[in-house]
Amino acid sequence: CEVGAAAAAEEEALGLLRELSAQGAPEWAHVAARGGGGAGFLVTSGWSQRAPADGGKRAFARTFDVDASADAFPASALETTSPSAAELPSSGVELRSVSPSGARVFIVRTTAANGGGAKGARVAQLWTAAGLQWEAAVPATLHGAVCAGEPFGGADWSPSEGAVAYAADAPRRVRAAVSAAAPLAAVSTADKSEADGDKASVTGRTWEPTQDYAPDWGEAQGGAREAALFVVDCASGALARVAVPDAQELEPSAAHADGEQSAPSAGVSCAQPCWTCEAGLAFTAWPHPAGHRPGLAHCLNRPSAVCWAPSPHAADASGEAATEGDGEGGRGGALVVAQPGGSGASPVLAPAPAPGEDGGGSRLYFLSHARALATGVHMARADVCSVPWSGSGAAAAREAATATQDVLDVRAADSAKGCPPDGLWVTRLRRDMFALRGSLVATTQWRASRICVRVDLETGACDALPDPAAALGGGALLADSLLSSDAEVCACSADVLAGAAASDGADGAIFVAAVSSPASPPRLAALLMDGSAGGGAEWVALSEPQKATPALAAAASARWGVVHTPPPDGSADGTDCGSAVLLAPPADVRARGIVLLPHGGPHTAAPTAYIMSAAMFTQMGYAVAMPNYRGSFGYGDAFLEALPGRVGAVDVRDCMAALSACVAAAGAQEVPTVVWGGSHGGFLGAHLLGQHPEAFAAAALRNAVTNIASMVFSSDIPDWCATEALGCERGATAAWPPTQDELRTMWEVSPIQYAGSVRAPMLLLVGDSDQRVPREQSHQYRRALQAAGRGEAACECVEFAGEGHALGGTRTEAECLALAAAFFERAGGRAPAE
Repeated sequence: CEVGAAAAAEEEALGLLRELSAQGAPEWAHVAARGGGGAGFLVTSGWSQRAPADGGKRAFARTFDVDASADAFPASALETTSPSAAELPSSGVELRSVSPSGARVFIVRTTAANGGGAKGARVAQLWTAAGLQWEAAVPATLHGAVCAGEPFGGADWSPSEGAVAYAADAPRRVRAAVSAAAPLAAVSTADKSEADGDKASVTGRTWEPTQDYAPDWGEAQGGAREAALFVVDCASGALARVAVPDAQELEPSAAHADGEQSAPSAGVSCAQPCWTCEAGLAFTAWPHPAGHRPGLAHCLNRPSAVCWAPSPHAADASGEAATEGDGEGGRGGALVVAQPGGSGASPVLAPAPAPGEDGGGSRLYFLSHARALATGVHMARADVCSVPWSGSGAAAAREAATATQDVLDVRAADSAKGCPPDGLWVTRLRRDMFALRGSLVATTQWRASRICVRVDLETGACDALPDPAAALGGGALLADSLLSSDAEVCACSADVLAGAAASDGADGAIFVAAVSSPASPPRLAALLMDGSAGGGAEWVALSEPQKATPALAAAASARWGVVHTPPPDGSADGTDCGSAVLLAPPADVRARGIVLLPHGGPHTAAPTAYIMSAAMFTQMGYAVAMPNYRGSFGYGDAFLEALPGRVGAVDVRDCMAALSACVAAAGAQEVPTVVWGGSHGGFLGAHLLGQHPEAFAAAALRNAVTNIASMVFSSDIPDWCATEALGCERGATAAWPPTQDELRTMWEVSPIQYAGSVRAPMLLLVGDSDQRVPREQSHQYRRALQAAGRGEAACECVEFAGEGHALGGTRTEAECLALAAAFFERAGGRAPAE
């Protein structure tokens, strides 16, 4: 009977996932003024759709015509066909970038074995409305895979749209082939490029060329070792590498737990390009010591600098193109512009908020993650900084490098309305965020909600923009709020994807965002903004609600809200109170169980956004509680920094307090409680089952941190281990390797020490290629449970080949959720249906 119930739960989960996976989600957008003038825009958006059957995702484009003229108020939008988008290749695409005018599309892709070239051959293409304009091979001697993920991903077009800059992995080096017929000592081991690394032409058996060990930038970076910038000339198809600054010119950084950052930098990775004129571009540079790269994904606490270099295709006064080794301020004329506090990133050139007498003037805006660098906290608020930028070329860059750097004091425009505390929680700037003159429009975390804000670039005054829920149909998008308090914001999630200035001379702009709620999948919406004093903002729905399926209909009837949860210790350290996002079955349906879903990080947040796993569990009868415990971002600096040095204690207490509040709010007393968490959420799940064994029926944990004392020696972010276990002050300056006392502290805050107290069964889901939380963490914990007498049945472990930290493969994601649903059913984690 138990086996049959578990099998039925697994089939139920798979059926729900088939429906939920069929829903597309917007991932990127491009906005261009409609041809012929008038207040109209064409919005092209890229969507993805999970395909669990083949383990991948399907990509497609949707185009919308937005009429924002005065006689069309309220503004309207009409979806149109996009034949040109349908013709663009989708297989093997590493980079797709649409020009600001929408007239050109630049693509870098790899070809298949039967695609007319060698397997893995890389080509660059330029497309227009007339079709493919040219295609050029990209040899491995020039660059490797295009950098697609954060923070290296992204491309930028020159002002005339005559060139495109993007980041890719620099060419790798391999050793020469070794012949078994020749003495090893007689064989040259000189480095050769990949393209020249064929087998040696000698008699006898030949060994394949091997590659020297070269460290990469860690988890989720696709093996990138050294990101480099490349510029393609759109007229000729010529592709060349951008010069880099001398690593020794970058400001020395504070030592981190990996210890090597105090050594002189031996290399530089460059990305995040921003053209400042036709002749050159600004970008971000990350220095790194020889033989080491700290993990970069979701790590803002890495030294960086805003730099500038001439375009490799731009000619100097003599008519010669720029080359490495010439110019002033570094190799090829590259120079460092700004790095306040050791951090400068994501440069964007935008008009100054208060133009000079001639009406001109620009500023180079950028982010500084100096607070993350100083505290060792991996994700922290960012400062918006800027320097004046006048003229063009190297002269403007040199002048900016010596200018005073302004830091925008971002604060609430109206304290009565409230606003995100302590600046902005953003990780990247884009040029289109400055489409409304004098303003920065961005998405930031505000307590539990991801909202759009407008920041005055002159005063720093920050306004929260309207919640899109009401304009998008209210109940169709957003179910009734379950519970909130005056201290909380309970708004739809809105992630700005693109923006553009009004084309008819009006002082306004349009911004396109993906909007969702915990109960509703993402839709595409446009925010039309009037740039005049006291101007308003209007949301317009672009995409229609997702196709009505039984699963989506059930999801729409779910209740959700933000539950205010004061810490149980009364917040004696002076920090703010946390909150939790709660998704529960309809009021007339009694919850059959509670899923506690603590987020990972720990310095991220559970947002009021759509999460497929939460939607699935809710439709299976669970209420899902997602706590924002101390350490979450969006609640201020003090709240964020209250956790390091206290992990395994205050975050565990906050989760238990949030659970109690959510149980009361959902009316789900006396039903089983289970835990579904990954990374630091898995760390909390293991702690909760060890410290509060009576409170939980089961747990399913994904790539969980279980033993910080051992993880510090194998993770791509050993400094995370030091900061979270030892505290901000000690973690940011700890030497490598850790001392015996530090290792003892790391053990004491780890859940593995509570393995003997665990009573509930546990499912461990593991990616065998995880560089962040290596799989040994799960296996050590499994062995600790067995040593404590829990036996094989008490802890099941499933490994997924080739999966990293996110366990993000489409098929893997579905398998993990189905396995967890069945496991919870076997463990009695769901009460029988009434």
